Amino acid sequence: MNKDNINKKEVLKLLGIIGIDTRYISYTPNIIYINDQRFAKFSKKRQETFKKYYPEIEIVSSGILRKICIKFSEIIANEISPKNNVLILKPKNKVDYLLKIVLEPYTRKYGINIIEYDIDDIESFISNLNSEKPFFLNINELENIHDLKFMNRKRKEEKKEKECKEREEKEETKEEEKKKKSIDSDNIVIIDSILTSLTLDEKVESILSSIFKGKGIPISSSKNNINNKINTKNYSNTNGIDINNNTDNNINNNANNNIYNNTYKRNKSNNDKKDNKQTKVVYPFINVPNSWVDTFLDSLDNELNSKPEILNKSKDVSYPDNDSSVEITKSFMEFIEEIIPQYKWNILKSSNFIEEKLNDIKND
Repeated sequence: MNKDNINKKEVLKLLGIIGIDTRYISYTPNIIYINDQRFAKFSKKRQETFKKYYPEIEIVSSGILRKICIKFSEIIANEISPKNNVLILKPKNKVDYLLKIVLEPYTRKYGINIIEYDIDDIESFISNLNSEKPFFLNINELENIHDLKFMNRKRKEEKKEKECKEREEKEETKEEEKKKKSIDSDNIVIIDSILTSLTLDEKVESILSSIFKGKGIPISSSKNNINNKINTKNYSNTNGIDINNNTDNNINNNANNNIYNNTYKRNKSNNDKKDNKQTKVVYPFINVPNSWVDTFLDSLDNELNSKPEILNKSKDVSYPDNDSSVEITKSFMEFIEEIIPQYKWNILKSSNFIEEKLNDIKND
């Protein structure tokens, strides 16, 4: 069978038939990654059975991938809820691609929608998130929407019936009815969480850089938890953001604000957490060191016959010009990695502890 003609649903159905728990494997069109051998029950014998039907799909099992997935799940379990709409960057490097791989099973574990989108400057985008309302997109801007199952689409028929009853009760005029028909709230997709591929090394390097510059531990404007999830309640901007150019979206007129408000109210009941009024920014790799990522991805050279090209693209880290602290930071990171790599987690925990205490004092 041609790889381009492989149907994901059929592959997952076969895996279920032969006894595989697909919540613990990551599916891609050419490769299946086993995230946890024991829970997935993907034994060598079952791999041989699967290969009889799909010999062209390669299977990767890795102990280091399991460690990454465990650290990943420790963050995700507290940050997303079932049926959430989760936004990730379209992969531009190997770490972004790994994030996509590890997140994929959560479409079956939690029934989430994974939405890929291009964002040129993620830091600027995050800093401009709305302070009061969640970030939202128009369905017409998204690709592959046939793979997505939005809660507001499922309630389309209920919404129409309710609108009909309201029209009869209130005896709305034809002109008002036309206005309501022109407002299609099912085109609005509320984003519950934005996931980025920031790793432990990147975060620790930013902390050390700030210290070596004489600025001390960087304190965000919001109160972060120990997992370093950013709460966006102190950010400010307009109701919508055009991701492509980071400018204010044109969804600011009254009609579209009504769409947003109505859609949010319908979806609010699906979220159990108190802070779901804002789109959360989550760093699921915040406890994953670069060495784990590199070790796993480098091992694929031996595991795979054809390695995806994106896995050869490293993650670029930009540094300010004429910054004397860069070399000191890099040197200190190399020292830590060589002598005491476990110290990176201590730096992160200490930074989070200090930041939390300072925010508590500030709030008091």
